Amino acid sequence: MPGHDIVVIGGSAGALEALLVIVEALPAGLEASLFVVIHTSAGGPGILPDLLQRRCRLRASYARDGEAIEPGRIYIAPSDRHLLVKRSRVVTPHGPKENLFRPAVDPLFRTAARAYGPRVVGVILSGWLDDGVRGLLVVKHHGGTAVAQSIEEAAAASMPLSAMQNVEVDHVARAREIGPLIVEMAARPVFEEVNDVMERESSEPDVSELGSSALLQGTLQGSPSAFTCPECGGSLWEKHEGKMSSYRCHVGHGYSAMSLLAEQADRTEDRLWQALRSIEEQAALYRHLGGQPGPIGVPAGELRAAARQLEERASVLRSLLVEKPDARGARVQEGAEPARAGRAPASARRKRR
Repeated sequence: MPGHDIVVIGGSAGALEALLVIVEALPAGLEASLFVVIHTSAGGPGILPDLLQRRCRLRASYARDGEAIEPGRIYIAPSDRHLLVKRSRVVTPHGPKENLFRPAVDPLFRTAARAYGPRVVGVILSGWLDDGVRGLLVVKHHGGTAVAQSIEEAAAASMPLSAMQNVEVDHVARAREIGPLIVEMAARPVFEEVNDVMERESSEPDVSELGSSALLQGTLQGSPSAFTCPECGGSLWEKHEGKMSSYRCHVGHGYSAMSLLAEQADRTEDRLWQALRSIEEQAALYRHLGGQPGPIGVPAGELRAAARQLEERASVLRSLLVEKPDARGARVQEGAEPARAGRAPASARRKRR
């Protein structure tokens, strides 16, 4: 009888430090396989396997598409690819981003849960926003175990906090406690009944592999919403899972409510800065032409008046950008945005691009 031998771990900002502590506690010969998604940029240096290998006794490497699952291994999501778990193998598609990231945590968690049910242990580490929380709901729905890093320890508390708020988490632990917990769970037998539903769910392509075929086949889940995808501009379908709302467009981009709000806010701010630049440039041109000695067909006074009017509009827009509303509608000064759980500071959100 197997133990809880499929361990899926996801995190973002601050998660690497916790992950290094966790793997250091894992013994050689651990009868479990670990699968890791840490949010990274597509052009990152790719040193995560080396960092883990220096601290742990297990073999750590980037997952290869179609690679067999073996115990005592740590499979890491490759740069710019999702990591999915099937029965006895891993898949690494270059699918659409979810919650603003590729690799994302949700696809890993939900595919592992569908393939291995109660054998899965899902671990949410430090990070902003809430990627992985909906996947953790799927883990629990299929009888798996949910673990969240202590928010007192997490460098960015939003991901583990959202997990605790939306999922019946089985264990809340510090990083130094999660490693021994994984060892204990791996040795604890679990009854697994591989029924027709599990076989079918595991063999079916995940939404991260489907792309636009979901639209062609009419398999989009949820109901049409009034919102559009920040990534591609397509319509979003809204689905309710437990206490959470999720959104997905027909090409596969997926968002939680929190990640959609964050991305819409960033895109809106970008457009407003572009508008400010255009208005100020137009005002400068009017003022420049108004000071020319020769005639250009418009009285110089009218040009200077138009420049002043545009400068007034630009001043109003600049004040809106410098003093912008936070997610609760309160007005905060740019550069003094509160770094609270549930939302990254503006500077951190811009860095992840």
